[in-house]
Amino acid sequence: VGSECREAKSECDLPEYCSGESEYCPDDVLKSDGSTCWGGKGHCYEGQCGSHEGRCKYVWGPDARVGNQECFKKLNVQGNGHGNCGRRPTRDEQYQPCDQ
Repeated sequence: VGSECREAKSECDLPEYCSGESEYCPDDVLKSDGSTCWGGKGHCYEGQCGSHEGRCKYVWGPDARVGNQECFKKLNVQGNGHGNCGRRPTRDEQYQPCDQ
């Protein structure tokens, strides 16, 4: 392993090391999506660590708290703007209901 040429930018990023065979640092490598972070309270996605609590505070403010699991189960199966598992990869991009 060579010298570190790029340090990790976040908990979900990995440092890169020179190979000794090139003057260039290798491409940036991130931890796999779904890897745990924040001491097991969050998950990596595209190099960023996110959690329910962090997202709630970002959207609703610093006093926001994560809802009850039963609330998520009840709302996310509706497949609308209040509860969903993303958008369908179709032309109209309708909300995708979550599986129970």
